[in-house]
Amino acid sequence: MATGALKAFRDFGVRCPEDIALVSFGDVDWFELVHPRISAVRLPTYDLGATGAEILVKRMAGKLAGPPQHKYFLNKLFVRGSSVGNHGK
Repeated sequence: MATGALKAFRDFGVRCPEDIALVSFGDVDWFELVHPRISAVRLPTYDLGATGAEILVKRMAGKLAGPPQHKYFLNKLFVRGSSVGNHGK
């Protein structure tokens, strides 16, 4: 979606980051290859999936009952050119 937004900005003459900032929720390696480089929040996708699967298996086996559990995961913001006026330099 981030690259689609970046394309739409260009199509409508909106400059990124001068007119609008763009930050993606989810980071991919090639975000550094487009111009401007896309800022993103990197999520611990493996840990999210593994924890979700573990909870699901325990609930299905009857070893976990009660209300939904809240789990918190660390993430990291990578500030790149799409969200800073100096193009990430």
